[in-house]
Amino acid sequence: MKVNLFFIIVIIMFGCSDNKKLVYYNFNNIWLTRIDDGGNSKFFYGIVSDLSIDENFNVDYFGINNGMQAYFIFDSDSSICIIPVMGEFKQIKKDDKFRVCNYTNLEFILLTDSISGNYKNTLFISNILSLERTHNAKNKSSVTIIDKGLPKK
Repeated sequence: MKVNLFFIIVIIMFGCSDNKKLVYYNFNNIWLTRIDDGGNSKFFYGIVSDLSIDENFNVDYFGINNGMQAYFIFDSDSSICIIPVMGEFKQIKKDDKFRVCNYTNLEFILLTDSISGNYKNTLFISNILSLERTHNAKNKSSVTIIDKGLPKK
């Protein structure tokens, strides 16, 4: 029992990072800003430098079996469609240019099969940035990912 408790404490200490990360995404001059803070990600439509404004979407993914995954489709009308896969994408600020698109399971499977290996204007999002980069490179996403840490206050 003591050993199990030790492992749980280690997982909590090292699994919940306070490392903040700022990520920008760009496709044909359509920008998206993401801020990761531990088990939370905030998404803003456009380039955001004032971090005190309300985000468009907020995703919490605390705990051992939680994570975040979604597909973001950058449309020709400058809008971004979110297809959530894992994690709850809570809309904070409504914007017709940045919205959740609902797909049935069959529609989602057909979509991912049709773009496999050729994402173009589609971006796979994950709470694990290295997985995100690898998956998008493998599937030839044309969305540019620019990530860097936030300065410590």
